[in-house]
Amino acid sequence: MKNITKRIIALLLLLIYAYTAASLPGYAPMENPLLQRESGGETDEAVQQTITPTPEISAEPEYINEVPEYIPPTLEPKPEHLFPDDFTTKLLTSDWFDECPSPGSIEIREYTSTDYATGKEIIKNMEVYLPYGYTPEIRYDTLILTHGAGDDEKYWFSEEHDYGGAQVNAKNLVDNMIYRNACRELIIVSVTCTNEYSCSRKAYDWDQLLTDGSQFAQEIANDILPFAVSNYSTYASDPGKEALSEARDHFAYFGLSWSAMFGYLNILPDDMEYFSWYALIAPSRVNLQAVTGTIEDKHRAYPVHALYSSTGANDPTRAQSELLYSTLTAGEAFSEGDNSYQVIIENVKHHFESWCTSLYNCLELFFY
Repeated sequence: MKNITKRIIALLLLLIYAYTAASLPGYAPMENPLLQRESGGETDEAVQQTITPTPEISAEPEYINEVPEYIPPTLEPKPEHLFPDDFTTKLLTSDWFDECPSPGSIEIREYTSTDYATGKEIIKNMEVYLPYGYTPEIRYDTLILTHGAGDDEKYWFSEEHDYGGAQVNAKNLVDNMIYRNACRELIIVSVTCTNEYSCSRKAYDWDQLLTDGSQFAQEIANDILPFAVSNYSTYASDPGKEALSEARDHFAYFGLSWSAMFGYLNILPDDMEYFSWYALIAPSRVNLQAVTGTIEDKHRAYPVHALYSSTGANDPTRAQSELLYSTLTAGEAFSEGDNSYQVIIENVKHHFESWCTSLYNCLELFFY
């Protein structure tokens, strides 16, 4: 009985203590963190550190590879026939050989000719450059473009050559000149000046020179120009010799090395009625005494608007080239700075660098 009474008294005292403590300031019952998380209440710092927010995933930005519009440099208009300061005497910058936004095209054409030294009919090829947007509705100036000994019609457009350390061809140069308004749109006919009986065998047979040049002059008049006129839109109304002669102000001849010698010895005296413009680059071993009279007589009937002569400053043929030019301009037909010009290309030899820089000068002079 005494034990039961003691337990009852202890329980009452415990109840009294609990009641008294609950009324004291600062008292709070024990919190259960798990119950707090489930009910959405605040959690203590340790629990908060275990919760990693999910990062927001943003869409990747779209990159549009836009090619900036090509704006060619502004070129000041070039007055006709200014010399010598306005000609290029240094190598062109590389941008002239970049791919052009408006590229022309190259057509490989087969035509029938004759070896005028033997009378044998032969089949030859030419490469024809047509400007971007070529149309038969427009008439075009025409350049007959040829090469040196051992090469052929593929030299200018189908093959690449070293130019200031880069491998280039003339097509991109012509494209960019037209695109930048450095010259007019034109047709260029790249031809082989020789055949299987001459220096195309890569043999430098100087005794054969007169025969080769004569047959090439006839081929130009009888086969090359008529084919170009019959198949493309030139200024000649038909392929006949009279129509070709009437359109001569729109035809030009460009020869280098071997074909420049043909130019002096044969194309000038034999074909002057078909060309008003000539470029004769780095020729050698030519004696003009036998043809100067013929050239003077022809020029009276068919005036040449411009004859451009050039050579590399380090070209072994430079002295001979300059002698030929001075011989030609000693007469009445050609006058330095009036209708004839001589340019020395700096730091180049008997090489494509000289030819190609001269091509730039001639297109700008002949067809601006």
